Amino acid sequence: MLIFESPAQLLADALQLASRAVAQRDQVPSLTGVLLRASEGELELTATDGELAIRTAVRAEVSSQGTVLVPARTFSDLLRLVPAQAEVEFRGLEGQVGIRFLRSRFDLPTLRSEEFPPLDFTPEGDPLLVRGDGLKDLVRKTIYAVSARDDGRLFTIGMQLGVRDGHLTAAATDTHRLAWARTPVEGGTEEKDILVPARPFAEIVRILPDEEVEVFLNPSRLIVRTSAMTMYITAIRAQFP
Repeated sequence: MLIFESPAQLLADALQLASRAVAQRDQVPSLTGVLLRASEGELELTATDGELAIRTAVRAEVSSQGTVLVPARTFSDLLRLVPAQAEVEFRGLEGQVGIRFLRSRFDLPTLRSEEFPPLDFTPEGDPLLVRGDGLKDLVRKTIYAVSARDDGRLFTIGMQLGVRDGHLTAAATDTHRLAWARTPVEGGTEEKDILVPARPFAEIVRILPDEEVEVFLNPSRLIVRTSAMTMYITAIRAQFP
């Protein structure tokens, strides 16, 4: 059994953040959920749509450690009913969780946690240190050149990121337009390139703080890490022209 208590506002904010990676419509039900994992003094929330993954954590008073997968939309709607300063008590059983606050109690069916895909947020190599507002500027200057639809040429819906001469570069093209921009980074003397889906990358960047964040350009994925969360996006297996 999973048992924990957490302030409603902290839990709601963390859920809102993790839910950005939840699949809105998917034939795999587990991808529409948020995985809750409680350990000593902390509740970890993880979500993925198979392409984008987000993990964050909040402090919690944990009485019994465990893991449960809850439907993200239903859980979010329920938390909107809870006063911000109230404490939420959460008890997870097989197939169902009970949520209590003040004098109210709700029962919420769970999803099959064993069907949630294994996710590895461990980066490889040293991080690039780059400002969040610099990444937002990269997206703003290049996203317009990304194709609005998938025409079978995967590079047209992607953004090519690379490390060159102390800068992180971004390029995009729909074959009619080409956009390129760069922003300063610290670290990362080795030249690297990775092609990532542009729209999910823009979604990641939009929620970043303006201060310095860590970015890892690994062969199969891009990892972005802040003090509050870790996110990754799977690379596109295609050649950028």
